[in-house]
Amino acid sequence: MPKAFKIADSLYNSSDTPLGKAKSLLLIASLHRQVGNFKKSLLYAEKAKYNIEQTDNADWNLRITGYLATQYRIVGLYDKAAEYVDQADVLSKKITVQSNLFQAEALLNQERAYHEIYKKRYQKAIRYAEISLASLKKINSKDVSYTNYITANSYELLGDSYYYLGNYPTSEIYYNKANTLLDSPSPLQGFVFNGLGMLSLKKKDWKQAKESLEKAKKIAETLNNRELRQQVYFNLSEYYDNTGKPELASQYYKKYIEISNLITKEIQELVNESYNKLNSSNEMYSQRSLLKSFIILLLFVLSIGLVIFFNLREQKQRKRFSEIIEMTKKNSEMNAKSVLLSDQESKEKKKDDSPMTSEKEVHLLKSLEKFEKSNLFNDKNMSLSHLASKLNTNTRYLSYIINTHKGEEFKTYINRLRINYIIIKLTNEDIYRQYKISVLADECGFSSHSKFTAVFKNFTGLSPSLFIKYLDEKPEAIDKESFEKIEH
Repeated sequence: MPKAFKIADSLYNSSDTPLGKAKSLLLIASLHRQVGNFKKSLLYAEKAKYNIEQTDNADWNLRITGYLATQYRIVGLYDKAAEYVDQADVLSKKITVQSNLFQAEALLNQERAYHEIYKKRYQKAIRYAEISLASLKKINSKDVSYTNYITANSYELLGDSYYYLGNYPTSEIYYNKANTLLDSPSPLQGFVFNGLGMLSLKKKDWKQAKESLEKAKKIAETLNNRELRQQVYFNLSEYYDNTGKPELASQYYKKYIEISNLITKEIQELVNESYNKLNSSNEMYSQRSLLKSFIILLLFVLSIGLVIFFNLREQKQRKRFSEIIEMTKKNSEMNAKSVLLSDQESKEKKKDDSPMTSEKEVHLLKSLEKFEKSNLFNDKNMSLSHLASKLNTNTRYLSYIINTHKGEEFKTYINRLRINYIIIKLTNEDIYRQYKISVLADECGFSSHSKFTAVFKNFTGLSPSLFIKYLDEKPEAIDKESFEKIEH
């Protein structure tokens, strides 16, 4: 790849016409795309677009415009991608070679299908994918492998559309059709295997689901395709969740969240950089396009806030709304109370009630306070004897301190610290609201999803999923200051 970049750069430097520069810039853009650098890929493609518009070459203008439409769609900037699709549609009318025209029509309709799937208008997506296939049948090209690849892409789009419509048998037919046309590993083949894996999950054919998803995972990681990795990790998490392996499910879900955040961060940086470049240079962009980019940034940030909460779908009755607010405030106030006695208060306790000296009590209480701030209570192996050992005391003294000064048994005390910890995380750090309940359970030391849910509900009066839903819908109703006091 370094050698490829060097050659591409030399081609650009030796080009003395806008067309030659545009071709070499698009080559550099495609190389950056292959190594996963979306920002540089789009930067060089935009430069190629600027150069090609200095010519009257419709073929290459269409090719570069189509590339930009695809890349902006891949990184999630659908509005920007749609602008380039419209430009490509106008340019395609100028193509005179029939085979090139049919190919352009096929690719444009595939892009439209992608946009319709994004908007969840699956019937329209099917129509565009079918139009794309009709155009491909008209092509009389010697490059059979490339035509097969484009055709497989249309089949994969049909597979996706029918899957989301719930027509799984038809979806499977199209995924298999796409697979038969792909003879070498590629991102498209990975998405096809991922689709077949999703279908197997729906049918509860766990063996076939794992086989298909592992194939998709191998392609995703070999080619370092982040969009494919994102989807495969989520589906593998679903697979292990359904086959009774919560630890593996948690691992893959964390991978899914990590790569989702990475993609989101890169896109935000991409938009910010584009905005800054537009603001400092008028060579390629007008003031009007700068305003459009800023609006795209705002719309994107707003849309991300809605999309990431896809797993919070349960509908709860509105009549419990006020009850939830009061319950949450009540729990926050209860957890915010200080339980550490002063030296004087400890000395005032009757000696015959305590198995230790007042000084020892105060020392142990201070050690316990440090323990509460350390988050060690999230250790799955935490027990009375384990904690006593860490605090250099015995179980009798520790049990007395917790029962007397905390007002509860050791198990209840630890569970309260854990639930308090996860409530603070959910309230103050939005990312925690994206995690599965099994991930949250693992985070705060519970052995299972069900145990965590039961304890959470016992302390708060509501399930973790309802608490998260409430935070997302009405964040202003939560008294964050109460939670911040606990945290500090």
